[in-house]
Formats: sequence, structure tokens, C-alpha cells
Amino acid sequence: MNVLLVDDHLLFGEALKGLVESISIVKEVKFASCGDAAIAEMEKMKFDVVLLDISLVNETGFDVFPKLISKQKDIKVIALTSHGDKWTINKALDNGFHGFLLKSDGRSEIEVALLSIADSKPYISAQVNVEELQKVSKTDALTDREMQVLKAICDGMSTKEIANNFFISIKTVETHRANLHNKLDAKNINELIKKAYSLNIIPLID
Repeated sequence: MNVLLVDDHLLFGEALKGLVESISIVKEVKFASCGDAAIAEMEKMKFDVVLLDISLVNETGFDVFPKLISKQKDIKVIALTSHGDKWTINKALDNGFHGFLLKSDGRSEIEVALLSIADSKPYISAQVNVEELQKVSKTDALTDREMQVLKAICDGMSTKEIANNFFISIKTVETHRANLHNKLDAKNINELIKKAYSLNIIPLID
């Protein structure tokens, strides 16, 4: 198995490279610090798996992912990040990533992930509570405007203030609020705000 590591932190990348090289099923490991460098490495040789950092400096792993797939359609990409929130994990999996690892995962966890991917099975870090991931699924249906209104509500803005801020009518804001209560199963404003934080929506869009 040939593995490509994509991470913009050189020290971490070098340490991870040494760790992955020690795994028996791995033949060769290459390192790239950005999307363009990753594509350049892929032009030199064929890779089986890419460990892709979600939070690169000038781009995100979500930006780089389609470029990798476009270059080599059968390549398997595992998201790598220090942010294990449910929203990020679901977004990675929904975007087609084949697995998800945390930067705090050790050698044995990475080995299990690579073995799973080699067997064409997706893999999620053992540190992640898979059952908890289901709780965030309802937010997939939120529109961009509903997300903005939800953030404004959590910031304490009134319906009138939200309307003025987004240049929409009060009736439209009330419709968005009703949709939010329905989609997040919130009976009142306090429950709506609580769910916004428990689903980690607010930290994501802050």
C-alpha cells in the first residue's frame, strides 16, 4: 500500500510519516504540504490511500478532495483533523471521504484504519461516538439562511433585528424560526439554542 500524507504542519507531517512507514502493509509514504504538492506527487506515482488534513492554511481538505479524486478516481481518502466535532465528521463522510481519523490517534488506530480501507470498508476513529453522529443529521436540511438566522437567534437578536440585519421581512424571519423549531425538534427558544450548541452548529459557523 502506497500512502500520501497531506498536512501543512511539517513537524507533525514528518512524525506521522515515520509512524505510517512502520506499519507492515505500507510500502511507501510520501508527504505533501498542500493540494498542489499532493497532485504533483500523484503525477509521479500511484497511491492507494491519502491521509488528508481538513484544515490546511490556504485551502480546506474539502477543497482538495475533489482534485485528488479527479486525478485518480479509485484513490481512498481519509480525513485527518484535530477537530472531532460531529458536524465536521458528517461533512467529511457526506462529501465522500472514506474514513476519518483524529490527529490524536496512535499508530495502532491508523493501522486498523488502513487495513479497513484496504478491505474497502470505511473507517471512523474509535474516539468518535458513532451513535452521536446521528444527532446532527437533522441539520443537513438547514438552508444557508436558516443557519444565519439560527446564529442570530443564539446571539440574542430579536425577530425585528434579524429582519433588519438580513434585509428581509419580519414574516420571513418568523417562517425561518418556525422551520428551525421544526427541523431541530425544539419546543421553545431555549431548547433551540441548546440544540444549536449541542449539535456544534455555532462553533462551526462562528
